[in-house]
Amino acid sequence: MPQPTRSSPLRSKPTHSWFVLLGLVGLWGCIALILISLLTGCAGTERVVVKVQNVYAEVICPDPAKPLRVVTKPTPPEAIQDQAGVWWVGFTPEHYKHMAINAESSIRFIKDQK
Repeated sequence: MPQPTRSSPLRSKPTHSWFVLLGLVGLWGCIALILISLLTGCAGTERVVVKVQNVYAEVICPDPAKPLRVVTKPTPPEAIQDQAGVWWVGFTPEHYKHMAINAESSIRFIKDQK
């Protein structure tokens, strides 16, 4: 095997053993700091006794509010005759809107009954 020279790519890279040493010292330092804080934290505490006394208070619950009455909007169907003379029965977009409001009002009334 050839001997490495200064310009040779085979030259050995310096080992950074001081990084390893610093890591070990930092690790042991952290462990020591945690142990000291755990041991000294419990040394001077007094025992605390907590006395519990049950207190009963009467709670006044109001009567639930009465549900609002159901207000419906009229949705009469309309009869329409087309060009061929055939009669059709249907709803306008406003009638569909009224039916949605009526359904929502009915559902609210049923939920308020509980």
